[in-house]
Amino acid sequence: MNKELLQIFSNINDWLRFAEAKNAMIIAFNGASIYGIVKLPFLNNFTEMGFLQIYSIGIILMLIISSTIALLSFVPNLHFLKGSTYLELKDVNLLFYQHLKQLESKKLKKLLCEKAGVKESDFTKLDDDLISQIKYNATIASRKYHHFSVAVWLTIACYASIPIALIFALYHYKN
Repeated sequence: MNKELLQIFSNINDWLRFAEAKNAMIIAFNGASIYGIVKLPFLNNFTEMGFLQIYSIGIILMLIISSTIALLSFVPNLHFLKGSTYLELKDVNLLFYQHLKQLESKKLKKLLCEKAGVKESDFTKLDDDLISQIKYNATIASRKYHHFSVAVWLTIACYASIPIALIFALYHYKN
């Protein structure tokens, strides 16, 4: 059983690494965007606080919030989390972290027995520890993907608002 558990564990850890890389990318992208906005020459040419300055400050704030959310995914969580909702055992994919995070360790062990055709007595204490770690890492991967999703949507909102702001600015400054 240990071999199968190690494969699942490796798969979950790959998802974790991928989630961390995506969060690091969004932080770097947001940082570069903030730097670019701050360096825009026309922002310093106005004597009063106009639309473009207020808009730019709003975008910078949203990018900072997006980066902060992405940074939260790197905060270590060193205690085991208890599951809250559970799937029907027949619907569980043992290689998908979102399913694994919802299982109690005992249910995961039962499912492994059913799908691998082994008895619970075939599990060692190390296997039990590995099952607990798989569940824990699946929960962390899920949290990281959630933070990434929120950060990405904030970043998309920032960039999607640029054409609207330009139209408004052209109309406002034309009149």
